[in-house]
Amino acid sequence: MKRGLFIILVVILASNFQLLKGQSARLADLQDALLFSNKRSFDAVLMQMQPLIDSLDFLTAQEELKKTIETCTKLAHRRFALPQVYDMLARQCQQHNRPDLALEYYLNSIETYEKEQFAQALAHTYYRIGFMHFAAKHYARADSYLHKALKTAQDSLEGRQVINAYNAIALCYKDAKNYTLANKYFDKALKIAQSKQDSIWIGMVYNSLGNTYAEEKSYSEALPYFEKGLKINIAYGGETENIVNMQNAIAECYLRLNEPNKAEKYYLIAQKTAEKAQIHFGLSQAYHGLAQINANKGDFRRAYYFQNLHKKITDAISLASKNTAILEMQHKFDAEKKEIEIQLLNISVERYHAQQIALIFSLVLLGIVGCLLFLSYRKTQKIKQLLQLQEIELQQQQELISQLQ
Repeated sequence: MKRGLFIILVVILASNFQLLKGQSARLADLQDALLFSNKRSFDAVLMQMQPLIDSLDFLTAQEELKKTIETCTKLAHRRFALPQVYDMLARQCQQHNRPDLALEYYLNSIETYEKEQFAQALAHTYYRIGFMHFAAKHYARADSYLHKALKTAQDSLEGRQVINAYNAIALCYKDAKNYTLANKYFDKALKIAQSKQDSIWIGMVYNSLGNTYAEEKSYSEALPYFEKGLKINIAYGGETENIVNMQNAIAECYLRLNEPNKAEKYYLIAQKTAEKAQIHFGLSQAYHGLAQINANKGDFRRAYYFQNLHKKITDAISLASKNTAILEMQHKFDAEKKEIEIQLLNISVERYHAQQIALIFSLVLLGIVGCLLFLSYRKTQKIKQLLQLQEIELQQQQELISQLQ
């Protein structure tokens, strides 16, 4: 039984080793092809490398790409390839939740792009770095890199990338409470979205402008933007969550402007939309607003009803948030465990390969020793035969001498 399991394990390891060996051979061929490619064919080779790199575990992929970088660095006429390989390294790091390493590789690619004066590629890399900082809530750095992207080669960026960049810059200023500059960049994003007739982005920017004015407590100025954004989102099938958020925002504005009837109307619409789509956070806001309006009216029974619903949904959101955090931790643990298992499998395959080589070497050595022993035995036998013949000849000579005497 144990022997059978051992044989199965050896077969699995051997098949995995052959697969890895095949991938490694293919990758090595493509790395060699990079050395002989020109700038035009280089992109095609790199595209073929990408799926192979993605199929490897994180550490192996990093090692293979670093080998490519070392080769390109040694050959001066291949240095134009460096930034794209750095970009591949950076994307790998982002996929495996290593933003620190990703940022380091993007900065390396920037250095080469700047030397080679590749404005378009430089703009795209600035753009990626800007949004990495934005995701990490490093708004000052995000603002700096997004401005660089737009200044370097705005024409090379796609329409939505430019809108997104201006929108993100505006959000950076909004976070810094600089509402004047925030509105300025929201307006720039809006103008480009309108020129491109991009209804989704028009609706999103209207919503952003509404939020900015609402934060300034300029509710009368916020209302038209929320209403326009809501109308566009409903007309062009925007995300239900955004629609619910805008309905709640309009209700909040009316409540602040002391128009409770209009506020209640929009809270009820938001409640209905959120209940249908099971958008818990939107429901929580609607219930809270309705409880507040009814309390102000003196309808405490209805206020208590909505407050109770608000509490239940808030508890459900809190529980879901905790469960999500646990699942994320479990996912991270499983990913790390899988990576360790892959590394152990690679080590096992390498060890199995080393044992195979050692076994073959031992067998060859044993064969050589056997041959030497056999040859030595044959030689000894021949010497014995010669000695016997000499002994017989000597006896014959002695007998002949004795007869003569």
